[in-house]
Amino acid sequence: MIQKQKIGNNEIYYYEGIRGQHHFLSFFHQYIIGLNNQIYNKKKENVFLNNDLYKQVQIAYSVPRIISLITVGSGGLYNLFPTDLHGPVNEQYYVSSLRQGGEACKQVENAGRIVISQVHSDVYKTVYGLGKNHMQELKPKENFFSVNHCQASFNLPLPKSLLSYRELELVESFEHGIHKLLLYKIISSQAVNKELSTLAHIHNCYATWRYQ
Repeated sequence: MIQKQKIGNNEIYYYEGIRGQHHFLSFFHQYIIGLNNQIYNKKKENVFLNNDLYKQVQIAYSVPRIISLITVGSGGLYNLFPTDLHGPVNEQYYVSSLRQGGEACKQVENAGRIVISQVHSDVYKTVYGLGKNHMQELKPKENFFSVNHCQASFNLPLPKSLLSYRELELVESFEHGIHKLLLYKIISSQAVNKELSTLAHIHNCYATWRYQ
């Protein structure tokens, strides 16, 4: 356990994994993947994961992770970026994790309010392309949204191919490792499209196991 938060009558406990083991792939294939990870993934721009942490990620991403888009804005300028480290605690609170030192994390903390949107899987290329915005400054609305896009009650614009969204107000945050964990209060929640085609992804280790 790394942190405990008490919010009203609720208690939220945060844990860090220390070891992982799976059988999605044979021992030999896992060894080769681990060797490749050690040799080729220690790049300056890459977040390197040692072998056990890499296994834990493979396990964690055997459960589909919803890739949502966060809208944040201040002073008439905005940013729109994807995240898959997030989820509701209950009907009142929501948690997300953002990289410390990134522009997106600073923008969320400064604004104190965001909209997090689930989008259709058809727009996956666009969503992945927005990943660079984690390190981009706020920009005019036209850089991300068309003029006729609808607004949430926070007056934040909503992305294309929207399925549902939540308006979140930042309550508190804490740092752990390279990430900052942010706790929000859910102000509103709205379903726009009931299609069951929410954008999500899984790890290729699990996908290979399923395919076999």
